[in-house]
Amino acid sequence: MLKKTIISYLSLLLAALFLFGSTAKAQTTEYDITITSPADSSNAGRTVTVEGTAIVPTGTHVWALARRSDFKPLWYPQRHVEINGVTNEWKTTVNLGEPRDIGWNFHIGIVTVDATGHNTLMKYWLKAMETGNWYPIQIPETTSSPEIITVTKTSDP
Repeated sequence: MLKKTIISYLSLLLAALFLFGSTAKAQTTEYDITITSPADSSNAGRTVTVEGTAIVPTGTHVWALARRSDFKPLWYPQRHVEINGVTNEWKTTVNLGEPRDIGWNFHIGIVTVDATGHNTLMKYWLKAMETGNWYPIQIPETTSSPEIITVTKTSDP
């Protein structure tokens, strides 16, 4: 009787592990960042909706950046990017300069940073939002290669 009870419990435990283990999202140590929109080399206005997918390790933060092409190596941090935990999709906006920048190429970058880098970018972003004083900065060390596209600013509505 005891043997049957143990076998029954083990069977239930294995079934639960199989069912719930197979639906649990696996932790990853890999980075896979993709910008799906806008297309590289496309035209853009002042505000651009940027979309893509991202698979990053737990504890990694994703940020959207923008810069006029001649501002290299400095960037304007735009936003912390929230990733949908089910679809791995994300969507954000970036702002591309001022009216005088029409005709210039801009880089849009998506980067990953650790908690220290995230805190640095968040402090900058909060201060810029409060004061309206936006200036380009050198970004903190990234945890993976940035995903960068180039767009040409053609309007400033």
